[in-house]
Amino acid sequence: MPVVGQTLQLAGLVPPTPPCVTVAQQFQASAFAARWRRRQLQLVLHPPSESAQDYILHSLIAEHGALFTDPVFPLAATVGAEASRALLRLLAGLEDFARWNAHHPRRKSAPDLAEDTKRRCCLSCLRRLACPLTRAARARFQMHCRVDPVHGDPDVFSLAKLVLRARTCSSLRDGLSRLSVEVVAARQREFRALVPRAS
Repeated sequence: MPVVGQTLQLAGLVPPTPPCVTVAQQFQASAFAARWRRRQLQLVLHPPSESAQDYILHSLIAEHGALFTDPVFPLAATVGAEASRALLRLLAGLEDFARWNAHHPRRKSAPDLAEDTKRRCCLSCLRRLACPLTRAARARFQMHCRVDPVHGDPDVFSLAKLVLRARTCSSLRDGLSRLSVEVVAARQREFRALVPRAS
């Protein structure tokens, strides 16, 4: 009859890990990595339209030139959690109000927003034909982070280049986070003032 030893070692099932990492933690990390890779592959194989929520992530992958093997921001942020969340929500397309909801909440009070040419536009740009909302916030960001202004019309790829630089520069990422908070706050104030409340 064979004698069973005091310890049990498994071979070939899981790669060796530090003693402080449990099998459950390793499984969670592997599952996250697999979901992240599948999501990126889906965007590469089926590119979203400009009005889709994942368009910014698709642009980041295209500008990066390959799939990300780690999170977009692998280093920990030094700004508050609220500012970090604002940046992530902006990049996820959740703070781009017109793209996200096509002005559905505002259509009762402003029916013309349902028109194809207007439903994906910024309310401020529709009313003013220019976007002064974030001029001060962008100037503070450029001065604080020593970023050259974008010449011509900025597009999603100029944002993608900036985000890719911010992956390895915590001060730039923190500046982008603060800029996101200011942009969202400015847009919310402006949108409340531009659309009359429904009675």
